[in-house]
This record gives sequence, C-alpha cells and structure tokens, in this order.
Amino acid sequence: MSFKNNHEIKEKKLASTYDWLNMKKAPKSAEEIAEKLFNLNRTYTSPDFFLEDYENFPSNLGLPNWLGNLLFTINHHNSNDFSGFKENYEEYFYPAFLESCNVGIDYSLMFHKWELMILTDMIPKQEREKKYFHDLIKLHKNALDGKDLESNEWNELQARIDKELQEIEARTITWNSGRTAYLSIENHINKEDPYTTSSEAIVDALLTEYINDNQNFVNKSEQELRKNIWFELMKKLLAMLNEWK
Repeated sequence: MSFKNNHEIKEKKLASTYDWLNMKKAPKSAEEIAEKLFNLNRTYTSPDFFLEDYENFPSNLGLPNWLGNLLFTINHHNSNDFSGFKENYEEYFYPAFLESCNVGIDYSLMFHKWELMILTDMIPKQEREKKYFHDLIKLHKNALDGKDLESNEWNELQARIDKELQEIEARTITWNSGRTAYLSIENHINKEDPYTTSSEAIVDALLTEYINDNQNFVNKSEQELRKNIWFELMKKLLAMLNEWK
C-alpha cells in the first residue's frame, strides 16, 4: 500500500522533497562545480534522495517497482545532468508526483492501465491497426481484470514483435511504435530490472511522426519537442495516479 497506509509518512516525504530541492538549487562553490565537471570516477553510489532510489520504491514508499522504473526513465531523459534541459523539471514533477499518489492505494495493476493509455491514445494512428497491437491491448485488458498475468502469451507475442522489428528499418515510426509494444511486454515480464520503459519508445515514435509530417519545422527544436512530449506523459501519469482507487 502506498506510504504504508500512513498519511504522516506522505507528509514527511513531501517535506523531505522540498528540503532536497532547496539544497539542489542552492549556489554551488567553485570547488563543488569543478569536482562534478572533472570527476572521472563513475562508479555507482547510492542515491541521496528517496525518489531517485528507484529499486527501493516498494520499501521506501509502498509503491510498486514499475513506478520506480518509470521514474528512472523520466529522470534519465529530463534531468539537466542527462538531457541538457535547462529547467529543473524535478521542481515541478517530484512534489506533484507525491501529491498525486493517494495514501493506502495499491498501484500495481495501474501499470496495465498506463500501458493501455500509451497503446490506445498515443501510438501513431497509422500503426494502430497492426495485429500485435490488438493482441497486446487484449492482454493488458485481461491483466487489468486480474486474468492471464502469467500467461505464455506475453512471451510468444513479444517474440513475434521482435521478429517483425528485425525485418524493418530501425528508428522509423513503425519501428519505434513496435519497440513501444515490445517494451510494454518487457516491463510486464521483467518488473524489477528493465533497461528502459515503453514511455521512452513512445516519445521516439511521436517525435519521428512529427518530424516526418513537418519536414520544414523551424519553430521548435527536436529537443524542445521531445521535452513537450515528456511533460505530456508526466501530466497523464499524475492524473492517473490521482484517480486510481
């Protein structure tokens, strides 16, 4: 159950988040900046903030692994350290994420509603009639009803999608859309340690679609378009978390 069914834990986590954000925004000394720029030691260190301790979402927050995996993907593609975006998206998203998670809720099955939203509302329209999308949507709907969670159909469908992806040109709308479906299954099968999530692939699919449809676009850079798609995904996630019962 989220926040271990304890409102006090949620309030403490929110307070801790604001403290962390204030510390993150505080001016850095020249020594701290130099250390970050020139430190070549990239060995893994434990996160100093619980929302970036993705592997321990269940124990720290009472939230399922899939949400930790999704936040890892969001952070990887939106934090200033990785994306180059100048805004500190964490200032908006981290408190809003915690506020949107209601206390005492099991968000495990919401994974399938999230994937259904991506597969039905966001996949480029010209790709939606492919049979494997219909088959995958059916599996997620069944899982949302508590059926076929361990069915071999997931593996069989993933293998079929993988075969199709190997036969088409990479990084096209069709390939990125198919990769979205492939990762949607991977995120169901391998909840604890996926290398990425379907959200990353749908951003690539929508970006490729936009560029193909607007060959002479000049008003927005590719990076700006990518950021806008990510923020749309974040808004959809926050709304779904808040509405889930």
